[in-house]
Amino acid sequence: MGFEDNEKYDSADGETGERPDRTHDLGDGENNKGKVAAIFDAVRRRVDSKADESHKDADVADREDVDEDEEDEPFGPKELLAYIKGLGKVKLAAIVAVAVLVLAGGVFAGFQAAQSRQYVTTATDIADRFPLKAEDVGANPQLVGSDGPYAILHTTAGDITMILYPDQAPKAVENFIELAKRGYYDGSAFYFVKKDQYAELGKPVAGNPATTTTPPADGEEAKYGDEISSFEGGLPFPDEFHDGLHNFNGAVGMVNDAYNMNYSRFYYVVSDAKTENGDDVAMSIYYNELTRNLIDTYQAEHPVRPTDEELAEFQDELNAKLQGIATDGVPQETYDRYASAIERYKEVGGIWSLDHRYTVFGQIVRGLNVAKAATEVLVDPNTRTPKKELAILSVEIVDSLE
Repeated sequence: MGFEDNEKYDSADGETGERPDRTHDLGDGENNKGKVAAIFDAVRRRVDSKADESHKDADVADREDVDEDEEDEPFGPKELLAYIKGLGKVKLAAIVAVAVLVLAGGVFAGFQAAQSRQYVTTATDIADRFPLKAEDVGANPQLVGSDGPYAILHTTAGDITMILYPDQAPKAVENFIELAKRGYYDGSAFYFVKKDQYAELGKPVAGNPATTTTPPADGEEAKYGDEISSFEGGLPFPDEFHDGLHNFNGAVGMVNDAYNMNYSRFYYVVSDAKTENGDDVAMSIYYNELTRNLIDTYQAEHPVRPTDEELAEFQDELNAKLQGIATDGVPQETYDRYASAIERYKEVGGIWSLDHRYTVFGQIVRGLNVAKAATEVLVDPNTRTPKKELAILSVEIVDSLE
């Protein structure tokens, strides 16, 4: 997932760090090209901060005087993940092997240059036909049921209705509903779209009072634009995963800055790419889950920054486990655990490489045609931002659909 700036942020546990420098792409793991030394430098520049200082702008140059030899420095999962990704560009041949297998399945292979140019430069823009009439989707592909509530996104492209899953993703649903009721999403643009793949939404809108947690003092101007959650202090909330919720066609999930760093942005999937034998689905889910579990375990065992020697040992352990995926394949228990999900991906398609990376909290049940059309508009070829206005007008929360 992407955003423009490297800025300082606080997490719910009071830990402070730098937001990773990512592109606007759900599949951003392949875009992180930082070197190990640069990652270590970034880790050493971390500074302590209280939770009520969250989301303040931070200039990297202003942090150059931080003591690089400071002991007992916090070491969170986002730094370890960045470290792993840096190593991936240098030594982790297994990651390359896994990536090749996943890409062979047709997921996040990206758009070929010719295809991108084709829909970026075409003479007509489907946006000229907006708003479209929302059509019913049919059967909900998710593996668990929900009694609602529902969220109706009234957009310039038309209405998109999704059912929410408060039992399986309670924090994500609570956050979304509260922000929607505040009017946080009103006027928020579709800021990144990939044709027939997905769209990202939910950035705060400048000038919208609902997007700030700090009222201005007398004589001061209000500041807007910092992404916040609905929880105290606007702090992020953790990822939530459930075996019954997957990134099937029509799924709705949270855009996170890093593991367990969810605020307001969300995405929806409109890909109907299907798996043939399920190997790519099992491989992707197993890889994502294994990586996350290793990071969580290591971070729990190392509350302060480990030494370079300890990190090197972790690198060797990770190499061995990832090489095991490339050579020995995915354990049978993983196939068994996700057998239903694999079958559903065969039926309806989706983007399985997002499973166990981003929280799924909803499913589009009406207006998938609108959601898909919104990804087919003309976009800026550099930012993939729609050329014509495409935005959420308002979000309506209802208990049931008539």
